[in-house]
Amino acid sequence: MSLFWQEMRKIWRPGILAALASLGALYYMLRLSFFVEQFDGGRWLWNEQAAQYQLHLALIDRFGPILEFEDIPALERQLTDEKYRFEQLVENIPEAAAAGLTTYDAVYTIYSHGAEAANQLTAPGVVLTAEEAYEILNDVRKNTNYSEIYALDYFLSRTSIYTDDAFALSDSPHHKDDTLQVQARLAELDRQRALGINLLGEFPRQYTLDYIKFAAVWVVLSVILLLSPTLVRDRLRRTRAMQWASRRGRRALGVQMAAGLVSAAALSALDLILLAVPLAVKGAGNFLDCPFFTRERSPFPWFDWTYGQYLLAAAGILAALGVTAGALALFLSQYSSNYVPMLLKAVPLFVAVGVLFGYTLTEEMFCFFRSNGLFKSAPPAFEIPIFAAALALGLGLCAWTCVRQKGREL
Repeated sequence: MSLFWQEMRKIWRPGILAALASLGALYYMLRLSFFVEQFDGGRWLWNEQAAQYQLHLALIDRFGPILEFEDIPALERQLTDEKYRFEQLVENIPEAAAAGLTTYDAVYTIYSHGAEAANQLTAPGVVLTAEEAYEILNDVRKNTNYSEIYALDYFLSRTSIYTDDAFALSDSPHHKDDTLQVQARLAELDRQRALGINLLGEFPRQYTLDYIKFAAVWVVLSVILLLSPTLVRDRLRRTRAMQWASRRGRRALGVQMAAGLVSAAALSALDLILLAVPLAVKGAGNFLDCPFFTRERSPFPWFDWTYGQYLLAAAGILAALGVTAGALALFLSQYSSNYVPMLLKAVPLFVAVGVLFGYTLTEEMFCFFRSNGLFKSAPPAFEIPIFAAALALGLGLCAWTCVRQKGREL
């Protein structure tokens, strides 16, 4: 067996892999599972957010990733039909029928204005307490098409921000003090707004952005845990003297570095595949052709990417981040005499690369008007040269270590 594959076997030890699998499952449950659960609206199928998600899926299947404005009247007719069907279904709910809340608008009043407003629409002589009103609302939600109507009604109420020039981004007084580059990009997005309504939906997009930044932290952590003990283990077992006894052995460090970098890339790829599975199960693949730009809420993207293209770009950044963390972990491991100094170096490395660097830069990356308020004046795609420089630094330190090692005495 070649030296390279021997080093790969030393890195991919069953004990470390089992520990990584256990820690990864725990991290998913504590940090990532929430965004996956909320991606399609949460665990309650009658929830309005879940109904909005299902509506967007149905519209994509019917109209494609962008809804053209001439298709809006068809949805308005659909809303009228759904309200008529609601009136038929609500008759089978005794509490609602007895209270006279037999139309969608009457029941919606409970949701939006409370019991006092609802009492203005109830049958004569019927007065509801807040608890009674909300109990009726919950029964109606579960046993009628109320949530579907709510989702469609809300969707149609928001179409004006695409058709009304009063909602133009570039004309907003909130953006008058922005840089010329930002204002030019907002004008481009306004032109896109006039082409149709993006059916991506705000919730899937926002939860994906949140998922990515926490995924970046795990990619860094897993690579550091896998590679940090690699060179320390050889030092503790005094294998360096045996390696240097032959000409081939003196080149072992270069092979170890290569095996470590390949392992970092492989583990990063494996992490990304495993992290993509929950989103795929939730139906993220249905939105791949939708534009990543949604008019309803910032952050706004610098580039005219689709949702799928944004995910590919994010995957590339996370893979580069994983290799960077691996290269730096190998470099620091080379100068650790035992596991205690290694741990003292691995912890700040994780904090610097995984939390301060990875988490911060991957939060809503390639966008402006980020929710964290950072990088307001940063140019488009400024993350790419930063990540590229960090990757070059890590690889350069590994290469420098190999060259320096050749000239050292045992």
